[in-house]
Amino acid sequence: MPGWKWSSCLAGALVLAACDHGAPPSIANLTASPLTVPVGTATTISGQLSFVDEDGDIDQFAISVVLPGGARQDIPPQDAQGVDGLTAGTLAWALILTPPTPGSYELEVSLVDVEGNASNVLTTMVTAE
Repeated sequence: MPGWKWSSCLAGALVLAACDHGAPPSIANLTASPLTVPVGTATTISGQLSFVDEDGDIDQFAISVVLPGGARQDIPPQDAQGVDGLTAGTLAWALILTPPTPGSYELEVSLVDVEGNASNVLTTMVTAE
């Protein structure tokens, strides 16, 4: 029986190790420009953010737009370009926004690593006039 207990503990330890999905990325210093755009016109908004990811496995850039009435539009995540293997750095991003009505549009930005760990979310406001 002692061998059985040892095997059970070993199997339990292996399961715990297999469930470790690493650390999520962390983002800061979000910039965006322009912050005022015309209603009904496709406008490219571009910016940067800084990131730290101890695993160096950032995979995707995610952005959502919260419209003035509160409705949310999730943009399909895009592959994060130029960050393979980096544990810290700056990521440039761009979004084409065509606001249908005047008001404030909130952009919510995050990163996701290859294991599905999502970073914190940073926001900025864009005004459509």
